[in-house]
Amino acid sequence: DHLDTPAASFVPFSYNPPLAPQTSIGTAHNDTAITTNNNKTQNSLPTTTQLVSLPRSSPSRLALFILIVPRAYHNASINLFTSRTTFPVWFAHVWIRLQLPLPRLLSISTPCTSPSGRSSAPSAPPPSSSSLSPSNSQSSVPSSSSTPPPRSSSTSSARPTVSPSAPPLRLNPTSSPSSSFSVVSLNCGAGGLRARLFEISRASSHLLTTANVICLQECHLSSTVAWNDSKALQDALRVSSAPPFRALLGRDTGIIVRDPTLQLSRYGFGDRWTFALLTSTDPVFAHSPHLAVWSIHGPFDPAAWTPICDAIRRFSTPANTPIIIAADWNSVPDPLLDSLTGTPTRIPWCFPAAAIAPSETVDLFRLLRPDDVSWTYARTVTRADGTSHTSARRLDSIWGSPALLPLVYSTTVLSTSSDHRAVGVSFLLTGCNTDPSQSSPPLESHLYASRRPWSLHPGLWDNPNFLPALEAFARCYNPPVDPSILSPSTSWNLFHISLLAFLQPLARSIGQEQLAARHDLVTAQRDLDQLNIREPDAARRLPSLLLRWRSALGATQSSENLRPGGHTTAAALRAGSWLFSTFASAASRSFPPLRVTGGFARTSSAKLAALSDFYSSLFSARPAPSLPDSSLLLRSIQLRLDEPATRALNTPFSLEEVFHALRSANRHSSAGPDGITYRVYLATFSAAGPRLQDLANFLGSSPIWPVSARTILLPKAGDPSDIANYRPITITNACVRVISRLVSSRLLRFGSQLLPWTQAAFLPGRRSALVAGVIHGLSDLLLLPPSPLTPPAFFIISLDQRKAYDRVLRTWLFAVLRTVNFPPLLLGVLKALYSQPSTRISALGSMGPVIDLLCGVLQGDPSSCFLYNLSLQPLFDLLLTLGIGVDIPHLGLLSALAFADDCLLFVEASSRGLTQLATLFSCLGSYSAAAGAALNLGKSSFWLLGTPSATNRPFADQISSALSAYGLAHAGSAGPSSHLGHPLPSADASSPHPHTLLFSRLSSIKVRGACFRTMGVDVLSRVTNTNKYLGARLWHTIAVGPLPYSFASLYFDAVNSYIQGASSVLLSQSFLTRPISHGGLNLIDPDAMASALSVSFLRRYLLEPDQIGGWLRAGLTTYLAYRHGVPPAVLLIRTGKAFGRLRHWSTRNDGFLGRLTHALAHVDLGIHESPQYPWAGVPSSNLTPWALQRVGLLR
Repeated sequence: DHLDTPAASFVPFSYNPPLAPQTSIGTAHNDTAITTNNNKTQNSLPTTTQLVSLPRSSPSRLALFILIVPRAYHNASINLFTSRTTFPVWFAHVWIRLQLPLPRLLSISTPCTSPSGRSSAPSAPPPSSSSLSPSNSQSSVPSSSSTPPPRSSSTSSARPTVSPSAPPLRLNPTSSPSSSFSVVSLNCGAGGLRARLFEISRASSHLLTTANVICLQECHLSSTVAWNDSKALQDALRVSSAPPFRALLGRDTGIIVRDPTLQLSRYGFGDRWTFALLTSTDPVFAHSPHLAVWSIHGPFDPAAWTPICDAIRRFSTPANTPIIIAADWNSVPDPLLDSLTGTPTRIPWCFPAAAIAPSETVDLFRLLRPDDVSWTYARTVTRADGTSHTSARRLDSIWGSPALLPLVYSTTVLSTSSDHRAVGVSFLLTGCNTDPSQSSPPLESHLYASRRPWSLHPGLWDNPNFLPALEAFARCYNPPVDPSILSPSTSWNLFHISLLAFLQPLARSIGQEQLAARHDLVTAQRDLDQLNIREPDAARRLPSLLLRWRSALGATQSSENLRPGGHTTAAALRAGSWLFSTFASAASRSFPPLRVTGGFARTSSAKLAALSDFYSSLFSARPAPSLPDSSLLLRSIQLRLDEPATRALNTPFSLEEVFHALRSANRHSSAGPDGITYRVYLATFSAAGPRLQDLANFLGSSPIWPVSARTILLPKAGDPSDIANYRPITITNACVRVISRLVSSRLLRFGSQLLPWTQAAFLPGRRSALVAGVIHGLSDLLLLPPSPLTPPAFFIISLDQRKAYDRVLRTWLFAVLRTVNFPPLLLGVLKALYSQPSTRISALGSMGPVIDLLCGVLQGDPSSCFLYNLSLQPLFDLLLTLGIGVDIPHLGLLSALAFADDCLLFVEASSRGLTQLATLFSCLGSYSAAAGAALNLGKSSFWLLGTPSATNRPFADQISSALSAYGLAHAGSAGPSSHLGHPLPSADASSPHPHTLLFSRLSSIKVRGACFRTMGVDVLSRVTNTNKYLGARLWHTIAVGPLPYSFASLYFDAVNSYIQGASSVLLSQSFLTRPISHGGLNLIDPDAMASALSVSFLRRYLLEPDQIGGWLRAGLTTYLAYRHGVPPAVLLIRTGKAFGRLRHWSTRNDGFLGRLTHALAHVDLGIHESPQYPWAGVPSSNLTPWALQRVGLLR
């Protein structure tokens, strides 16, 4: 078959799985185009000329479908904890359509189930292996007749290939359920092993206490310690009693063994290495009774790696013996990932790679977390000129045999008293059925590469070749199967697989180019400076030198911007500050011992198991809501989509909507499990866009569509040992979020038809400040003399729900959607998205097992917040239907205010409120039963706002007692200080504006300012950092509520120590806040920001025709009349003593209404001053700032 067809099936020319011999698709003019590449094409960049273009009937095309599609699809369909392969139903359907037999590779196995309920790897009979007799001598050198294992074909490769003959290890059937085996590597640093004894002792809660094997570097011992020589070990450690472990210690490296079942069969010492072959009568791993362990301290002399390589060759192990190498390499395999600055180490990785190549081991951490940063050594050097340089690298790691991969349960990096961090790997050992007839065939070794999680590095977008390569891929893409026989979901899956296979080698190739450009910066700048423009060929050389220098400078600047935290706070922090450590990846953040049934989970494996069990239970299926509970709530729903809106929402999705969904998405948004971001789909829109459009419309028919996600956990306030005090953040693949954004963008157009103003979240123009603003306004009216607008005294009930988003029952959610006339297209898409979702907990440096999401809305999904609000609204509608709430003039019956799951309910402090209390509790119970919600009474509270009359005081006391008996906590006489980060008015009339939250936040800003770097940072940069990172934390707090007279001085006191730094020159406030164009430093003026926030609130709500707008206008009129004795027209006169009082700073501290009035007196209202406008004809009732827009007197 000749390549004469214009359409091309785009397959990467040099697809290079890190663990497999490379397979590529060449451009040969025959059906033998599948060849094996040599190492020279390992990192070549795919181009549009290196494509395969074969007729669809060609056998080569079928070969591509067999080899490429299943391999790439493994990235999402393999389970590292079960060591089994699953393939989607669509693949079998396509195969049947092609009328081909199902290959043995696609056989589907049933996973074994351990007694604990977790899936585990199916066992296989252990292969025969030659036994190794224990050596009778203590010699560290084996006999010269031992044959070394064959050298790898590429000893200089950073990732050695996996031997195809090495079968994956199966779990030991005799081991106890849910047991684990852990190995830790620690560089002892200054002081040696003796300085780290406490962390190894049982008195410590360190991981080093529970590890089965500990590999040490930099022991600093004067003599070696032999196995089972407890006296020598005691003398070497200088302790008074025998240590509770056995050890094999050299002067520099050593191995500690805590497991009493492990015996030493063979050992060896070197200047910078220690080897131990451990044997157990009850094997740790079922395939071999042996375990080979190496501890290596990487030398800085390249020649010193030769003895280590020779030792690894000499100490050969029996076939199928698992090998573990724990080392401080003093080198990094990939500077782009393993170095903070992206620079290589003094020892290139080719020397360690060549030394360990005979072992055929792989980096367990990097294989399972290929794009995560995890520094094990960091230091800051202060130069002579006072500037500092921070470097951090992943020098320490644990490598293991590829057959150990299915057993890896967690990879851990934790701080120690040494200058190096310890690294650990835990292997899950669970009992499993060992019947060979029920085991799946062993996986091919090249499939290990497909099981790697992967993500696209954001720095690639700064390379000019990356975007054109993606565009070329989109132009040339053509699936290997006729699209007419594929469903839209299958067509998308094929595109997604091809895109992944293309991106991985492309990303590595361009990454290496950027690294080379960064290293060329100094040389390029020197060559450019040395260019003599008087020379004849200078004009010819200058453009190339400028291009080279700009490329190097751009790559360097890109690297600086992509340091930990990127443009966020972490980039400006001192590396040794407490705040810097809080920016660690949530996936690798340490957890304290977690409380579980019967005690605490202390090891990493136990913690991850506890987290997975908790969320598996949380997301488990629950009984469907009872009919009475749900029907009562559904009948009370007041807002529904009208017929025109339903028709508009039910039209098929257009290509323009898909483009807008991608274009409006946050380009820096994190990637999902597949590692692809929005920008990739936008760059390949010519191919991805139509397929996403077809997929979205296809999902409207409610097919089953699996959705995978990953979940990280962020700590909340409260006991850190309680798993419930962690907030799960789940993110799905970008393609799933694009589909959801299509749904969400349509819903937001008609959101006001479904959610009233009392729900302040996730609709355009609504904000959290509204909730606190209404409470402030009601408090201000209560403090004014009685007026028609004065509300009665009332109780505010703050409800906290346990995992509100994660507990919503799907049956309840879709019942609500059907009741509000949700269009069939959007309803079908949502049913498809919720048909088979799953996630995995990413914590402690590893991934937990797959968790099926059987309830709750999908977190990280753009439509989930709006859907949750819809599921909550029936409760508020039921309260309104039953008349529960407080009657507020202009607002009507106020039953609740909510921002997402933060709900405030209102009960009048009177006999009417007391009679409604039992009904309120009943409504909460009905909603909880129908929606699956659960109140967290320990975090729910109530407080009284206003002073009840003498007649209502007994009723108020009874209401307070009843709320306490229900389980709610009394917030005290002053009430809580904040809600959603906004200050709340005090319920104590003697001190209505204590500013507690403001003072606390200013104190926090001052403490944080001390964590930022000042040395080597100019004052203009410090002002910029203040605006971005310090002041930004304050503006949300002061968005509502009164402000003290000295607010600006308090703010400058908080940030001045950071801005001034070590300078003795005092910078004035006027100079700091003056614009740069006027000779200042452009620091945000806090008073100007406060006025801007007030005007923003007024602009949003003051002129609204609904209840909130009318109430706000009436409230400002009442405040002016009862506090200052003036009409609103004084804001138009803008002169005189009365207007001067409104402009005084004390007015800003007189409640929220006073602050809004102060802002109106300070800003230009845009009033027309031309005499041609009909001022004389305007009635006096319209002479208010909010009425001038109607009569055309505002510009």
